[in-house]
Amino acid sequence: MKVGLVGRTNVGKSTLFNKLIGTHRSIVTDISGTTRESFSELANIGDVSFLLFDSPGLDTENEKPIIKEILQNCDVVIFMVDAKDGITHKDQEIQEMIFKSGKQKQTLLLINKVEGDSTSIQADEFYQFGFQNIHKVSVLQQIGTDFIKDFIVDQFKTNKLKSYDSQVQSIPLAIVGRPNTGKSTLLNKFAQKEVAKVEDKLGTTLDYLKTYINYKGEDFVLYDTAGIRKKGRTVGLEKIAFSKTYKLLELAQPTTVILLDMQEGLTHTDKTILGKISKLKVPAIIAVNKTDLFSKKSIDNFIKFCTRNIEFAKHIPIIPISSKTGYYIDKILDFAQSIYQENNKKIQTSQLNNILNKAWIHNPPRFPKNKICKFYYATQTDIAPPRFVVFVNDEEKANFSFKKWIENNIRKNFGFIGCFIDIKFKGRS
Repeated sequence: MKVGLVGRTNVGKSTLFNKLIGTHRSIVTDISGTTRESFSELANIGDVSFLLFDSPGLDTENEKPIIKEILQNCDVVIFMVDAKDGITHKDQEIQEMIFKSGKQKQTLLLINKVEGDSTSIQADEFYQFGFQNIHKVSVLQQIGTDFIKDFIVDQFKTNKLKSYDSQVQSIPLAIVGRPNTGKSTLLNKFAQKEVAKVEDKLGTTLDYLKTYINYKGEDFVLYDTAGIRKKGRTVGLEKIAFSKTYKLLELAQPTTVILLDMQEGLTHTDKTILGKISKLKVPAIIAVNKTDLFSKKSIDNFIKFCTRNIEFAKHIPIIPISSKTGYYIDKILDFAQSIYQENNKKIQTSQLNNILNKAWIHNPPRFPKNKICKFYYATQTDIAPPRFVVFVNDEEKANFSFKKWIENNIRKNFGFIGCFIDIKFKGRS
């Protein structure tokens, strides 16, 4: 079952969206037009699972195609209006769109911001719209919101709709980078349709967008995120959007495509983004975009330059692409499939110790004089990201060089390409 929220700007759709899914997914502000694109999240009411869509408020002609698509594809529609403002021309336009779609019986006209006698009187004006299902609420104050959930469940049972399958395992893939590097263009190319708005100006994408694709029989969930700029230059909506991007990476742990713009080279901000990805320990791919504008020799030299300048991320594959032409973007999905398997791989303790013991004999790590760290054994304790605990005689003597020696031997023998490996030391008395 799919449920769509429609209405003009600033009627409370995003606030209701967050309450129904139980988290702060959608950006909520008093700024008109904060939500600029349609996006969805899974929601549950008891045993009923459904995909909930938030839509941009009707403001100009640009939003109409998105609202029409939601009306066409959703099984249940919640049409929100503002009791304080009364009926507006935009409300009338949406009412006409709903009736033209034939979804009036599956629509709940939700009169929001009814918080006193005066607004209740104004709210009565909306009954002339002719909907069978009408309800007055204050979403912000949670007055009358239980009726919304009852309506969704009732529609589910009455129309014998199917619960949305939340058990489908999808490979998460997020696209991050500075503004205007081609993130939204790449997402649209993957989806083979216009999912994200593409404009040649900063801050076009605010909230992260999500879409689903199937590639070589594998399901992917793709995230397009807000462009990341220098910390001092982010204010207002952009600042909120960036914090949501990092929260997405932290919670979803997707394979992260870090998009570089070859025209602008490897910038300080790109390195900062790589550093933050490293701290979050999410698997990653570096995609060098706009390579259609350069020769093969220039591309090869740039990739070598990147490799030399990101020593801490040498395990991350670097792929030259063009999101505009689609050149090599399938390689991103191929790597994402492999990295997903690598990130969830578990190494047997016996295999791991056999490799490390042989390496200790043939090419042992170097320690400062009188600070030799004795190695006992190692074991993998977790996946996604791969985590290892190494038991030694004195963990204070386990320096960075020793840690790198262990990581290099693990990667040499077991792969983990694109994955960040977490290594902890534990002393034994």
